[in-house]
Amino acid sequence: MKNKIITDYLEYFVNLEKPGYAVLLKGKWGSGKTHFIQNLLENWNEPEDDKAKIQINPIYISLNGISNTKTVTDKLKAKLSPILYSKAVKVGKKVLEGILKTTLKIDLDINNDGESDSNISGTIDLLSLLDSESKNITGKKILIFDDLERCKIPIDEIFGYINNFVEHTNCKIILVAEEDIIHEKYEKSEGICYKDFKEKLIGRTFEIESDTTTAIKSFTKNSNGFFKQNEELIEEIFIASKTHNLRILKHSLLDYKRLIDETEKEYKNHPNFKIFSKNLLCYFLITSLEYKSGNTNIKHYQSISSFFNDYSTKSNSEFDKKYDSLIKKYSIKNSSFSLEIEELLNYLKTGSVSKYLKVIENNVFFRKSEEKDWEKLWLWYFIDDIEFNRLKKSVWNDFINNKINSTFEILHVSGIYLSLLKNDLSNKQPYLIIKNAKKQLRRTVKNENITILESKGRGYFNSSYGKQYQSKDSKEFNEILDFTISLIKNNQNNNSKTFLSDIFHHLSDENVNFIPELLSKTYPDSKTNYDRTPIFKYINAKKVNTKIKNLNNDNIDSFTNFLHNRYHPEETYTNLTLKKYHEDDIPFLKELLSTVSITKFKNRPIKTFQYLKLENELKRIIHKLDSFDFEGQDAQYY
Repeated sequence: MKNKIITDYLEYFVNLEKPGYAVLLKGKWGSGKTHFIQNLLENWNEPEDDKAKIQINPIYISLNGISNTKTVTDKLKAKLSPILYSKAVKVGKKVLEGILKTTLKIDLDINNDGESDSNISGTIDLLSLLDSESKNITGKKILIFDDLERCKIPIDEIFGYINNFVEHTNCKIILVAEEDIIHEKYEKSEGICYKDFKEKLIGRTFEIESDTTTAIKSFTKNSNGFFKQNEELIEEIFIASKTHNLRILKHSLLDYKRLIDETEKEYKNHPNFKIFSKNLLCYFLITSLEYKSGNTNIKHYQSISSFFNDYSTKSNSEFDKKYDSLIKKYSIKNSSFSLEIEELLNYLKTGSVSKYLKVIENNVFFRKSEEKDWEKLWLWYFIDDIEFNRLKKSVWNDFINNKINSTFEILHVSGIYLSLLKNDLSNKQPYLIIKNAKKQLRRTVKNENITILESKGRGYFNSSYGKQYQSKDSKEFNEILDFTISLIKNNQNNNSKTFLSDIFHHLSDENVNFIPELLSKTYPDSKTNYDRTPIFKYINAKKVNTKIKNLNNDNIDSFTNFLHNRYHPEETYTNLTLKKYHEDDIPFLKELLSTVSITKFKNRPIKTFQYLKLENELKRIIHKLDSFDFEGQDAQYY
């Protein structure tokens, strides 16, 4: 058992009548110092005495961030104050006079008049309880001061304060600190020598070793059965990581629990949930322990790129040596089966559970449909040769015969064959892969109606179906990806043109008043709305004029007001003005003015009046737009 010598010594120490010195427990951050001492605290706590004595149990104080000794005193008093609500105080005048009056050297007015204990507590010097020798005050009087290195009080001052308890009370003082930080802080200080102050106060120093087994059992004791069933795996991953930091391990387990709790809501009863959870736990801990220890190379571990690109071979072989033996021992599948390292890192950086849940929708463990051939071929470097040859032929036939109906599956297949070619496992030349990819993409992009906003939001241009694109850094793959993006943009631009033409080429009394509401919808390829784009850029002015002529007089006025509001935004919103997108409406507005100005109505005086009003409004808008300096304005719709 690790740290047994320290445990045995501290048992001896706390039972001394008056030691006359303090004990220092030192260790690196995350080594488990606090965890170690708090476990001992549970053993040192004593049950309340049946004879109604005052019981003082061990007191733990963290000095982290404390800048004056008064705060330390206040914290000590806060720990002691519950004693005044104990059985001893409640038994009445005899005990209080016999214990508190003589112990604390104060004159208590106890006359059974029903005063509350809180009134009594304000008159008592609580720290006097620590130096009392009364037999009616029991307990070992143990004071533990943790986080000494993070205390803002100068070391000579805090040591002097603590030394007062050592010399003038029966207290047993235990300090907990990362001593190297204190050494570093004071080694260059003038007038303060840490070594000298330490020698006057501290009689024994022990270094805490990380007790991984005990710590993990403590971390998992209140968790569900899954953690307990995998304690051995957790410990082996932690030891293999060589981080030696139990605090990071604890935080990693908490982060993992958040993920798996969310997964459990949806997939708890799925037959593969248990094996998925184990797989995810393994790679989550590996990723978290490495990343939180500052090892950014973890992003290349088990990534597709690491198999065939020029990343650091040294860093990858290092991970292989660290973790591959335990991965084989526990039959853990490749990380791509649960969640890729890249996705795990994204969660650690952003904390986004919603994105994680979207990724696992297509996870191989939970998917409802059978795994497709291209997905099997994606792991070509692991599969049997006969199966590899079958899949390579099958997927290529699907690829060239229009049997792959998803844009992002086509990207995957293209990347796979580019990788096979690079590794001399295929004779399909780049031009042929690119040609077929573009041919299929023209069909799928049009049919799927994908938007750039959706694709960027879900990260589909980096990975999809929970898998990275192979060869994604090659110029050939990027040519295919750029082509895909251009198709999506053209497709959504066509969709937006259709949307706008449906509004203005079909203008009627029924829809004219809904124009502002329709234009408030989100534009497909950006973060803005239609009304903040050049809405008339592809609209035919003559067609619109034909529709305006057929509107009733009231609705012609509504359309005129719509135009006025669009090009005078400052009248509605004090922080808005004309923008670059307004400039692109000018050709339409000028053409509309030309057609409106020559439109005549016989025996229709009100309609003529409304048309004259529309004509004048168009003239004012065009003049304003022509006079406005659009240079430097935000062309946010591009």
